[in-house]
Amino acid sequence: MIEQLPVAIALLDCDYCYTVASRPWQEDYNLLGKDFKGQSFYDLFPQVPDHWRISHQMALAGVTQEPVIEEIILPRGNQEWVKWQVKPWRAERDGTGPLQLGEILGLILTSEIVTTQQQQARRYQRKQERLKQVIKKHTAALEYRNRELNTVFEQAGVGLDYVDRDGRFLRVNQRFCEILGYSPQELSQLTIQDITHPEDWAKDAEQQAALLAEQGHTYVLEKRYLRADGSEIWVNLTKSVVRDSQGQPQYFIGAITDLRQRKELEQELALRQAQLDAFVKHAPVGLAIQDPQLYYVRLNPRFAQMNGVSVQDHQGKRLEQINPTLSEQLTPLLQQVVKTGQAILAREVNQVSHQNPSEIWTRLISVFPLNYEQEILGVGTILVDITEQKQVETQYQQQAEDLAQALQDLRQTQAQLIQTEKMSSLGQLLAGVAHEINNPVNFIYGNLTYAQEYIEDLLRLVDLYQKHGVNPIPEIENYLAEIDLDFLLDDLKKVINSMSFGTKRIQEIVASLRTFSRMDNRQSQLVDIHEGLESTLLILEHRLKAQPNSPEIRIIRKYQKIPKIKCFLGQLNQVFMNILSNAIDALEEQAQSYSEDGLNCPLRTITITTSLSGESWGVGMDNLGTDPRMVEVCIADNGPGIPPTVQDHLFDPFFTTKPVGKGTGLGLAISHQIITEKHRGRLHCQSTPGEGTKFVITLPILP
Repeated sequence: MIEQLPVAIALLDCDYCYTVASRPWQEDYNLLGKDFKGQSFYDLFPQVPDHWRISHQMALAGVTQEPVIEEIILPRGNQEWVKWQVKPWRAERDGTGPLQLGEILGLILTSEIVTTQQQQARRYQRKQERLKQVIKKHTAALEYRNRELNTVFEQAGVGLDYVDRDGRFLRVNQRFCEILGYSPQELSQLTIQDITHPEDWAKDAEQQAALLAEQGHTYVLEKRYLRADGSEIWVNLTKSVVRDSQGQPQYFIGAITDLRQRKELEQELALRQAQLDAFVKHAPVGLAIQDPQLYYVRLNPRFAQMNGVSVQDHQGKRLEQINPTLSEQLTPLLQQVVKTGQAILAREVNQVSHQNPSEIWTRLISVFPLNYEQEILGVGTILVDITEQKQVETQYQQQAEDLAQALQDLRQTQAQLIQTEKMSSLGQLLAGVAHEINNPVNFIYGNLTYAQEYIEDLLRLVDLYQKHGVNPIPEIENYLAEIDLDFLLDDLKKVINSMSFGTKRIQEIVASLRTFSRMDNRQSQLVDIHEGLESTLLILEHRLKAQPNSPEIRIIRKYQKIPKIKCFLGQLNQVFMNILSNAIDALEEQAQSYSEDGLNCPLRTITITTSLSGESWGVGMDNLGTDPRMVEVCIADNGPGIPPTVQDHLFDPFFTTKPVGKGTGLGLAISHQIITEKHRGRLHCQSTPGEGTKFVITLPILP
């Protein structure tokens, strides 16, 4: 009997092995033609969800569970929505055998594929046709299966009923009573028409009549029943007719499933669809959906308004047919999304105004794929008009740039004033120091000549005493031995020469300090540029000498004979000081990178080259003189060099790569301004990382 039921049902023993299964079950779970009886359910359906196993264990423990609707992959590989239920299979006392009433023999499994009603109708129709053939061929076998059928009938997870040709209930199962809220006794006094909603009876009666007239074997129908409490309930009805061996209809077998949950879902989906439609229609931004070929299938009024074309005129068209100008920017993005499946978000595009061709609209566009199970169903577009925001942003940006430039100019001017004041103070200090040192040094140096002459006279007198004098007394001889007269006479000359050399060196330093301290910025003067270089080197000489952790820095001078130039030497010395100090810093840093004591560092050099250049690059020579040549000063070191990314910002104010407190970032910026603005020259840097750095100063020769 179970094998001939029109629903998918199966019995498993306590070891989860098949004992019997209806033909629909065999079809759904790929058992047709297989010897499945006695085989494990899990072996034949290895991809069974884990929670099914838990439900099976609970049923064996006597727990009756509610039906569950879920999407699973069946053994044939098809993915379907299945409504399934598992119940304990209990024994019924029949007066024979050792089984006790209610003893659990195994599991009763029922399932129903509810993917679509049309599929169900065709499936149940085929089931009914097969059931009719089975009934005709195996009527006798039904008698032997009657007890199993009764068990399955009573404990099935779907509502089952037997109804005679007049519509009177012959038998109903427990689930049928649960769905409709009637007891079996109450239903025995009623007919199908009594509990059918009046609006649905006509189509139900028509289908029954068709079955009786052999115009079909099974029909599937969604209808409403009237519950015992007067409420309506939607069910899915599958009904077949049972005929005798002569083909005469005897009674109907019906199976109903509760559709309340599905109807609630449908209502919820309808509500959400209405909400979505309202959202799309009234959204303040443009929304559109295109198929994979980029034809519009849906869009909202705002999107159509932005394109200047009605919603209807968009349908079934591509963007290039509607707005060619916008298509040139947008279509490549749409094609990229279709090809890669990756969204493109917040991309700005420009569009010519429909009302005023001279006006440009700015749109913020996001394009994203509409995927389903890794298949692109289309492309979604969100279009936002940000023209007004961009205009305001542009105004604010311009104001911010103006304020930033004004602040930068103010900071640069302030820094230049501070630096100028510092250099002026330094110049005054150096001039004062040079003046104070110069007077005593000149006094010492002027008297050294006389002192030397006097000492030579005394030495000559001592020599004469030694040659022509009488024998000295012992006291004199002892004193001569004590003072080592021969050594004293020889060393005294050396002391006088050393004092003379020292005073000359001090005079040279004083002259260099005077040269470096020329800070009069009001007038330019004709000067020898070599004097400025040498005075700067003299001030930095202490940093060039060898130190405990840093070897000597050698200065290589390659001076050519060049004429005097008219310049502000004090400011030019400031430029030399900045460039040379940076070169020394780089070489010291390089020495420390070799070892702590710097002994492994290669020879460190700074090469200073001066030359004449025939280059003329538009400094207004007609107003400056007739000499078109330029003076070029190159200061090059063999240090670590400067990375290209840093070279781009060398002359930016306040840009520095030195640690906090060691550099202000103003030296090269002020130097660049002194050369380019004050002297109408040029200052640029040439550097290769790992090879060194060269700064080239080019100045015009002025009369």
